[in-house]
Amino acid sequence: MSFARAGRLALPRRGPRWVLNRRGLATHGAEEHAAESTNVAFPKEDFSSPVWRNFILFGLAVVGFYKFAPSPDESNYVTRLLEHNAVPREVWSKLNLQHLLLSAEGQQNTLTIADAQRKPIHRYRYPQSFEQHFPHCQRVGATSDTSNVSVKGDWE
Repeated sequence: MSFARAGRLALPRRGPRWVLNRRGLATHGAEEHAAESTNVAFPKEDFSSPVWRNFILFGLAVVGFYKFAPSPDESNYVTRLLEHNAVPREVWSKLNLQHLLLSAEGQQNTLTIADAQRKPIHRYRYPQSFEQHFPHCQRVGATSDTSNVSVKGDWE
């Protein structure tokens, strides 16, 4: 946004332009636009700007590198430097195997938790029947030991 337009926006409004315009609803502001365009100084547009200079220098550097760079089958200082600083293949395979085993263990733990269920609760229709038997004169093995069974109801 130009400074002239910003200054014009900061001025108080006088009302609708079509009311103030003598010609009615004709185009408005053509004279103002012409006055604004004469006050603005545009920079010279040619190929001597810093952007074009940098673009041409960068292009020449890329072409020079491509022309004089060694071929992939040659041994050069970049390849030797990468081979010297590279981590051996055995280290990466060991780390990958360790990661695989830990991931499998974590997945097994996740499945164990996801498949977990609460212990089943056996609910009897008449739990008072545990307390209604006569403990004497029973045959051996005919009844089960219910001495430690506690009856829970909805009231507890």
